[in-house]
Amino acid sequence: MTTNVGKLRHDPEAAGVAFNTLNQTYLVKGHQLAEYLAQPGAAGAKEKSAFEDHSLLSRWGWVDDTHPYQITKDCRGLDDLLDVVGYTEGTAVSWQLTTAYSDQEPTNGALTEPTYATYFNTFWPALGVIVSDFNEGPDYILSKRNSALPSTQSSGKAPQLKHWSDIVFLTWQHLANKSGHDVSSLKFVFRRSITGEDTLRVLARILRQRYPNEPAKWSAPMWPAIEIINVGQAGFEAMLYTPNVRGLVWMLIQHRDVFKNETIRSITAYVERGSVGLGTALKIEIGDPPDDGLYL
Repeated sequence: MTTNVGKLRHDPEAAGVAFNTLNQTYLVKGHQLAEYLAQPGAAGAKEKSAFEDHSLLSRWGWVDDTHPYQITKDCRGLDDLLDVVGYTEGTAVSWQLTTAYSDQEPTNGALTEPTYATYFNTFWPALGVIVSDFNEGPDYILSKRNSALPSTQSSGKAPQLKHWSDIVFLTWQHLANKSGHDVSSLKFVFRRSITGEDTLRVLARILRQRYPNEPAKWSAPMWPAIEIINVGQAGFEAMLYTPNVRGLVWMLIQHRDVFKNETIRSITAYVERGSVGLGTALKIEIGDPPDDGLYL
């Protein structure tokens, strides 16, 4: 494993200075995340997650529903990985966590109303893969509810244990340990059926910059065509901060004792037919920093 982690070289021209205001914001914040990944300690107090024990999920009101997952052929990209390593249907576990009932906060015993937030992901510890299918966190659910209420009312309070990065890490760690696999062996995370406007807008801007005279290519292509954004390429850092990628970035940063110097190496975009019809998907590759001068 590569150990010479250093400061990430930032090339504004290569990163894409032509982005509009939205993308410029993501570019700046994404560059900061890239530096956090490259430099241990750079994130300061945010470097370490407060949640390390799987039992904390139930203490904060998360209810799990787990069952063997039968692979469906609509998860493009994953098929190729399964064909290569020989894993077949039934080798994964689907794990849904929902704040499905009122619970008492572990810290002070105060009653907390349920948000009914849901994280639905499938985990292959033996393969080093997480497939993220449907994720609506407490903050998102509460913001939707509050938008429909008078300003003097509130729909509830989110639990402290609420972020995708913590929920998914604790579940991944639990399942990997339970099945006798290395927690640090995570290789790919798939984000499916993406509907977040900011993620799609940043991706569209990257592709527009990549193909300025080909409007038909300004959105992710239908599988088996793909668009790969590698570390160091235009827009890569902006993608790191998008809602569908930054949770994974924080998971790597806040659990460096497990993942060491692992980083995001590439982000592959395409359109597939998922559970809600056609949707944009991202295949995010995790591994050692590239040994090509991007890291000083």
